[in-house]
Amino acid sequence: MKTALEIVNGVPVLTVDGRRLAPMLLWNHNRSGETSQLTRARGFHLYTAGMTLPWPRDGEEYDFGPVDAQMEETVRSDPDALFLPRVFVEPPAWWRKEHPEEMPVWENGKSDDLVAIASERWLREACGHVVRFVVHLESAWDEHILGYHPAAQNSHEWYYMSTIWGCNDWGLRNYDEPFARGFRRWLQRQYGDITALNDAWGTGYDAFEQIVAPAPDVRRATTHGLLRNPCRERAVIDFTCYQSVAITDAIRRVARAFKDACGWRKLVYVFYGYTFELAGLQEGISQFGHLDFDAVMDDPAVDVWCAPSGYFDRRNGGSGTIMAAAESCNARGRVWCNEDDLRTHLSPPDANWGRVSTLEETLWAHRRNFMAALTHRSQMWFCAGGTWLMDDQIWANLEVLRKQYEELYRDPAPLESEVAVVVDERSLGQIAYGIELGLPLLYDMRAPINRMGTTPELWLQSDYLRGKVRGKKLLIFLNAFSLGRQEREAIRNRLRGDGATAIWFYAPGIIAPDAASPQEAYSVDYIRELTGIRVVELPGERLPDMRLLPEHRFAAGVPSGAIIAPDDIVRNWSLREEHLQFRQMTYPPRKRLAPLFAVDDPEAEVFGSYTERGEAAIAWNERDGVRNIFVGGLTLPARVFANIAREAGVHLYCAPGDVIYTDGRFLSITACEAGGKEIRLPGPRAVTDVFSRDIVTRGDSFRVTLRTGETRVYRLAD
Repeated sequence: MKTALEIVNGVPVLTVDGRRLAPMLLWNHNRSGETSQLTRARGFHLYTAGMTLPWPRDGEEYDFGPVDAQMEETVRSDPDALFLPRVFVEPPAWWRKEHPEEMPVWENGKSDDLVAIASERWLREACGHVVRFVVHLESAWDEHILGYHPAAQNSHEWYYMSTIWGCNDWGLRNYDEPFARGFRRWLQRQYGDITALNDAWGTGYDAFEQIVAPAPDVRRATTHGLLRNPCRERAVIDFTCYQSVAITDAIRRVARAFKDACGWRKLVYVFYGYTFELAGLQEGISQFGHLDFDAVMDDPAVDVWCAPSGYFDRRNGGSGTIMAAAESCNARGRVWCNEDDLRTHLSPPDANWGRVSTLEETLWAHRRNFMAALTHRSQMWFCAGGTWLMDDQIWANLEVLRKQYEELYRDPAPLESEVAVVVDERSLGQIAYGIELGLPLLYDMRAPINRMGTTPELWLQSDYLRGKVRGKKLLIFLNAFSLGRQEREAIRNRLRGDGATAIWFYAPGIIAPDAASPQEAYSVDYIRELTGIRVVELPGERLPDMRLLPEHRFAAGVPSGAIIAPDDIVRNWSLREEHLQFRQMTYPPRKRLAPLFAVDDPEAEVFGSYTERGEAAIAWNERDGVRNIFVGGLTLPARVFANIAREAGVHLYCAPGDVIYTDGRFLSITACEAGGKEIRLPGPRAVTDVFSRDIVTRGDSFRVTLRTGETRVYRLAD
């Protein structure tokens, strides 16, 4: 049997022997017998669950008994089952004990239980065991194997152990010798010879073998407050970059072992690319190794990239966020897969992370999460979590949703939104360790953006620079801090070609990674060159809190005098409990930051100021048909995004505040607050409620009254 992604009209579609399948799977949690009684009756036959990779000592035989027993149970429960084993490729406890030199070392000299990511011994042995494992499964269970999902590191999701999981005072990681060896090999590939490295680093090494990891105090220091100078701090930036490359190098090797062992006849799934999510966690995303998505996405050995739904803003009435730049996946012929591990009403009362309380809330949240995946052309699986999904009404709900996948895949088309959110990996590797920028700009900003009244596309900035993002009316550049001269010019030209509006946050283009000297590597002049708005750097540390000019059209609907601050999300009552739970697990960000930038441009129209001393913080101008909006602070309310989008000509389906997921063929609305809602369509449509099958309207708008968290799903036809 062969499983593959067939690219149809630019959309990757799951196929089995050429037959298209709706990509909705069940994560079993070892209760396949009970859950399959519910799922197979509803037409669900795709399953996934964990499997331990057999790892015998030298001279011992492989024991495939547990693997076969797991497959036997799955097939006995559902003879039509297709199974995606999540294979844990971390070495067993005995191996870790016998090879302490292959384990990670932290700043304090301690080691956690996860293997050193750059360990050659681990990778060599793991890949050997993978081959034996896959050959066995393919020979015994080929017709029931959908693909393979190699998993390792923290939570089996290919990111480093976090200090919030038992390492609170351990400091920084990656001081082990396997990592040092890998770092030196990577540097040699990057620079070619030691002279070139010395020129870039300002060092005097005689050979690559002399290089060690930067000391903790060097890694924590920065030249410009929250920003790094790529000339003065090249060694730390390189080390930060390799922390991600070390993980993707391991992913590439392990994934290729799976592919080669099955003759490239099966799909490979991998957790990676949590660009939005890990930006808000603890030390900041640069310390977790998920900043090489742009490069690794093109590796043919991985077909599907995966992550859970965002753990923030997922409770009743939330927006059900996505962790990654999903559209960048589709543009590469890969596909994103969302793990829906919603804590349903059947989960324990203390399950946390957005747990919903009733069956109704479970059905609503599943509809919302499904529509987030469908709209972005993503696959998804649902976590049983033991008893979380043990209710036939849940599967009746999911059965109706699955049919929308099947309808879409009969004639697929990519998501084509008028709005794109653009996030940059390189910039995240050139900022100070911590969450002062990543938390508000990437992690939290998803909440107001998802409530602006339409569905934006999610892209890596590297793909925007390649010209893959075209025809957008509104571009939201969340963290475009690091741009070379030619890149700044390319962005200006593309914005001009589309006649677009661009929103820029904090310090767009201020870092020049291609600069020849430290003085040229950091300049506010680059902000003006990119945005057309002149700014100045403010002295000392400042609060990034802002206020809008109440009379300005972009401030319409925002309460007069309201403070716009990075912790706005915490102030929002509907997000408070969930957000505070997260805050208890992470270091609180500093309130006062440096640098901050203020507008100093008589040709720009100011419509917001910093609260502390009144300097101009938000302004816009129009040049060469492009409207640029500079935001010196770290957030904007949903109403402001909506006001700007409306003036840019973007069609908004509802008033800001509720969550819309739509691709033009299907549409869902999730009520963040109860009440009557008006949904406005781009033109007359035949609108059918997917669940009741009632025709709602044949016009260009309709009204619906919703309870908090209620989600309605509609089919739209001309």
